[in-house]
Amino acid sequence: PQVLPSGSAAAQVTLQHREWEVLTIAPVLAQGRVEWAPLGLVEMINAGGAVVATTLTRAPADDHDAEARLTSRAAGRFLAYCTPRPASVWREGGELGLPFSYDDATGLLAMQ
Repeated sequence: PQVLPSGSAAAQVTLQHREWEVLTIAPVLAQGRVEWAPLGLVEMINAGGAVVATTLTRAPADDHDAEARLTSRAAGRFLAYCTPRPASVWREGGELGLPFSYDDATGLLAMQ
């Protein structure tokens, strides 16, 4: 993914005749040092359409940490942009943390 530095920044996309691409544009929420932008379900053509709601709130115990919450229309492999690397990922009602992967270079978070 490409993260643009501001709302006025631009990204160039060039397509050949009869080619197509679906782009997901999501605002980056910020609380303290934490940035979060849910991108959606990878297996869907309109991945961002899976995002029903999201919030990012500052952790009460620490001004530097935050908690992101997400409501999705369906289950599946979900991608988000976040920084820094999350300490854990949980599903509501789950007793154990979800396995996830994180790319330090891009801030891409993937979870099932």
